[in-house]
Amino acid sequence: MECPPTRAEAWLEEHEGDLAGLPTADAIALIESAGLRVRVLDRGARLLSPETWDDRVNLRVTDDAVVGAVSAG
Repeated sequence: MECPPTRAEAWLEEHEGDLAGLPTADAIALIESAGLRVRVLDRGARLLSPETWDDRVNLRVTDDAVVGAVSAG
């Protein structure tokens, strides 16, 4: 039997299009406005400058439990 998605998983699935292409700070603000927590996991191995890292940031989004990483760009 498959477990139902957590609140974070369900929210991310519903808002995936809203997050695509957003600068990282805006994506984090949108996720946190839903009452979820965000942690930056990795800014990418191909970091060139502070202006380019937004497209490569991996975020971990949680409600009560860690659900996985999502791309904010």
